[in-house]
Amino acid sequence: MKILFQVLDYHLKTDVDLIVNEIDGLKKEFLSYGFIIQSLVISNDEAPHSGLTYNSDFEIKNYSNVGFAQGNNVGFNYAKRNNFDYVVCLNPDVHINKFSVKAFNQLVKSPLTFDCVALSVKGIAHFATEPKNFFSILFPYVRRSKDKKTLQNDLDQIYRFHGCGFIVNCNSVEFLFDPDTFLYNEEDLKCYKSDLIVRASNQLVIDHHGSKAVKNKFGLRKYLLMFDSFLIFISKLPSTKPIKLFYTLMLPTAIFIRILRDFK
Repeated sequence: MKILFQVLDYHLKTDVDLIVNEIDGLKKEFLSYGFIIQSLVISNDEAPHSGLTYNSDFEIKNYSNVGFAQGNNVGFNYAKRNNFDYVVCLNPDVHINKFSVKAFNQLVKSPLTFDCVALSVKGIAHFATEPKNFFSILFPYVRRSKDKKTLQNDLDQIYRFHGCGFIVNCNSVEFLFDPDTFLYNEEDLKCYKSDLIVRASNQLVIDHHGSKAVKNKFGLRKYLLMFDSFLIFISKLPSTKPIKLFYTLMLPTAIFIRILRDFK
């Protein structure tokens, strides 16, 4: 069984090389369970930084910042073309030194079906309450809050997750993220628009050290990206009267925000 660990980079080469070293440190243990793992770095670095070389098994350079969704899509498509069974998608600001190979083995051999599995991240709660309408989707999105419903068991089903670390089943998922999104809400759209079975693992743990790339490189522009992606998110939800009315009212602001977002 082939497993691809993919890391999306944006000007955090030192951090990415540390993650790749951690992945390399797990290879022997993975092999003892019959897994072949390889690492892939997808670089969103723009010139003149695009000449950087990583210590991963493979690397793909986009030569421009195509964003979180497109960057991860590039890696996922690579995995599909090369017959990997699972992809572990990681942000550049995480550490996997606590990643349990034993728990991963139990996951893939479990009778439970899944398309995606969210990794356990300290301080981040996945949303386990099934959304029933527009407002039950909007409210947790705006608050970015912890769900009142806690996971009762390992690998319980969830309905939104954090994108800093997750596993994708290549045998059941045909495509990853909506390419129209850039930096935020890709996971939410994936959960709400698909019939995917998404579960959360309490045993597969990673450390997340905050959005270093966003804080360091985007500054205040990240808030424009957040708002713009929110409007994309709303526009792509299954259409209802509240959604249509909300989006129509927000359109003038959306146009203004889009102009500010693209202004450099």
